[in-house]
Amino acid sequence: MNIHPKIKDHLVNLAIVSLLLIGAIVFFSAAKQTPQPSVPQPLREILEDPQFDLSNPLHRAFLKDSWQFFYPDSGSEAGSIIEHLENYQAGQLLAKAEAARKKKLSFSALGSLTVMFFKFISAYLLVLAISYYGVQTLGLLRFIRWRQDRPGSWQRIILLRKGLQRPKSLPALWQQTLPFLEVLGKSGAKLFGYAVLFSPAYVIAYALKTGIKTDTFPFLVLLGVLSNGLLILYSQKFYTFLRDEHRKGYVETAIVKNLAQSYQFDQQNGIPWRSVFAWKKSFPGHVLEHIFMSAQIQYISTLKEQAAFIITSIAIIEMALNIQGYLSYTLLQNLLYDQYDLVFAILLGLFWLVKFTEIAADQLYLHFAKRYENP
Repeated sequence: MNIHPKIKDHLVNLAIVSLLLIGAIVFFSAAKQTPQPSVPQPLREILEDPQFDLSNPLHRAFLKDSWQFFYPDSGSEAGSIIEHLENYQAGQLLAKAEAARKKKLSFSALGSLTVMFFKFISAYLLVLAISYYGVQTLGLLRFIRWRQDRPGSWQRIILLRKGLQRPKSLPALWQQTLPFLEVLGKSGAKLFGYAVLFSPAYVIAYALKTGIKTDTFPFLVLLGVLSNGLLILYSQKFYTFLRDEHRKGYVETAIVKNLAQSYQFDQQNGIPWRSVFAWKKSFPGHVLEHIFMSAQIQYISTLKEQAAFIITSIAIIEMALNIQGYLSYTLLQNLLYDQYDLVFAILLGLFWLVKFTEIAADQLYLHFAKRYENP
């Protein structure tokens, strides 16, 4: 089977790092033996007696007198026998708690981790799919707006200011004021949208924490898409790809071949709105078809970076929101408990997720590039 060298490099890296992480899991999976408190055999038999209650003052006094009677040579040891038993019971409780806390990487633990990974991967795939669509749509809209040469907010305000006339009535004043209010409203909404999209996830979460329940799967996906500058950063990259492709020579060749070049919406030789917002965007008979296709191939090569960004964002969101029962919260918990076998198991799963995404992105890029080079 002919495998591309880039895919071979991914597979080699996958094998090497996986072996190292599996070795770390095996090394740390040996259970740490918790030292058990010691106690003389007669006292242990007394504690195991179901009729004896160490918290009962009568039983404590009876035990002390009995110990002095049967072991008269023990001397001052009889006076500390109760304290010794209490320390023994406390040590037993601590040992049980420590043993329960420090479990081996068992099948039940793997089953729990599998469920958490399923949640994490589901959130990751949803955020990746939504952002894949959102990045291309926002970048395309910005490119079309640039090609339409539409004035910005300040330019529109200046143009409106130049066209002002002295109003002769209150309705005339309102008619002149309304366009200003419209521009200011759109500018304010855009500013608020940018503030939300650039905000860290935990800022949005804590701002809404008192109003809605934030530790839910849908809210995790929503924050993954709308926070940390994900859409802004990668839509800007896609917009840059579109502008770069627009300057290339094949665009002029396409125009010479009488392809449509109008960027007005829903006009003859223009661009349909439905094509811009469709999942599979296509602009047949328009020069934008070739520009978009070339830009999309370049964008696919950045999916690896975007995927790693999303994985990191979801992990940070889970930790920031303290979503119990999710992968990142469990990772922090195991780090706190020194459960390094489970920590390395989680890291191995995250590494596989990143690496398989990179392989899929490179394979998709090679597929599109080959199809584009050999139409």
